[in-house]
Amino acid sequence: PRLRPAEWQHNRPNRWGKAADAAALGAEGWQPIPRRNRKGVIVHDAVRFTPCVWTPTQSQIAATRRAYLDWWGYLLEVQAALVATDMTRICVTKDMPPMTPWG
Repeated sequence: PRLRPAEWQHNRPNRWGKAADAAALGAEGWQPIPRRNRKGVIVHDAVRFTPCVWTPTQSQIAATRRAYLDWWGYLLEVQAALVATDMTRICVTKDMPPMTPWG
């Protein structure tokens, strides 16, 4: 899994994560930061952040693993069916890909 920006912003040669205002998060976000500008007036600068998401999500990873296990089961059925038939020209081995290559 990778942490990536939720939205992208780009110009011709570059691409970067689109920033958002932290005040939009409500109580969880940072409040604007007060500072004095060059004329002595207090201004409030917004705090910016880049919303990020994990990709692929846990449910996508789980679905991919289930699909792989389905494929592995079907492959095992094909192997069993080929072994059950009496073939003289083809030698069917017991070699199988790993059942759980991620673990």
